[in-house]
Amino acid sequence: MLGFYLLAICVCYLVCRVNTDVVFVVDSSGSIGSTNFQLVRDYVYNYTDNLLDRTENNRVGIILYSSGARVEVSLDYLNNNTKDDLLNRIQAVIYTGGATNTPEGICLLKTVKWRDSISTLRLAVVLTDGRSNRESRNCGNGTNTLQTTAQEIHNRNPQIVVSAVGVANAVAAELQIIATDNSTVDFIREFDPNLLEQNQYYRSYSACFKGISTNIVSYLTL
Repeated sequence: MLGFYLLAICVCYLVCRVNTDVVFVVDSSGSIGSTNFQLVRDYVYNYTDNLLDRTENNRVGIILYSSGARVEVSLDYLNNNTKDDLLNRIQAVIYTGGATNTPEGICLLKTVKWRDSISTLRLAVVLTDGRSNRESRNCGNGTNTLQTTAQEIHNRNPQIVVSAVGVANAVAAELQIIATDNSTVDFIREFDPNLLEQNQYYRSYSACFKGISTNIVSYLTL
């Protein structure tokens, strides 16, 4: 059995860092404030700039939410636009204010067209002050709380790693509900180009290894 896992590690080394799909779910509500929103926007800008320098195969999407939610940038944006177009689009995202409908923002992750490949890392990064005060009425049947919506996203596709990044005086309990687990909860008060990236790649590599090793072991033990 040890040999099987060593084989999985070798395969992981070759394929687990090929492509990356990242979707940022950005809080634009009144509680986060315009100053912190600028911090978040700069964070998304710098992260995207760094990520796309690695390879042209990486993709970035943005969901913006406050009282409601909308897809600001779809994952296929770079199919017909350049990296500079995307960076300019990020800079042009406008702070809206309003209520904090985090469930509605998270719910839109269900509509994302992720690449369905074992060699694609699928990351959802929720940037919020963690003070949700609305329930989603457009996500499945009935009204959905933050907890039920987050749980549905986790159950729907466990290969998507969800990180919750708290801004300013974020509510840790809500971040823990959103995130895949406590190791994907972070806090930012200024831009650190390594903080989010290191956490995301570590978690996604682990998820990739888990998926590959499970498939290989299942196949070889038939």
